[in-house]
Amino acid sequence: MKKINKNHYRFVIICLCFLSLQSSTINAPIIVPGYVDRVEQLAVILLETRHEEIIVPKESLPPDSEEGIWVDVEVDEDTYKITAINEEKTANTTKRITELRKRILNK
Repeated sequence: MKKINKNHYRFVIICLCFLSLQSSTINAPIIVPGYVDRVEQLAVILLETRHEEIIVPKESLPPDSEEGIWVDVEVDEDTYKITAINEEKTANTTKRITELRKRILNK
């Protein structure tokens, strides 16, 4: 019978631990930014980073939601949940658009 080297044994244990850790986080939900494109009875949310468009009931949006804001969307496999208005991304986008408009109008 062949004797197993201690370093080989440690390597196998570390690999198994890594695989176990990795597999437990594969199906964890992620948060992605979504742009509220249209709101009527249903709301159209554009998930820019995923190149997807989702349609949700207007009631599933956070209070004070309106067209043109960014929201945080929790994605868990094929399930989507709007969790909050992303105030920072909305403000940054609004600022960038305002600056671009000024540059265009001043030419």
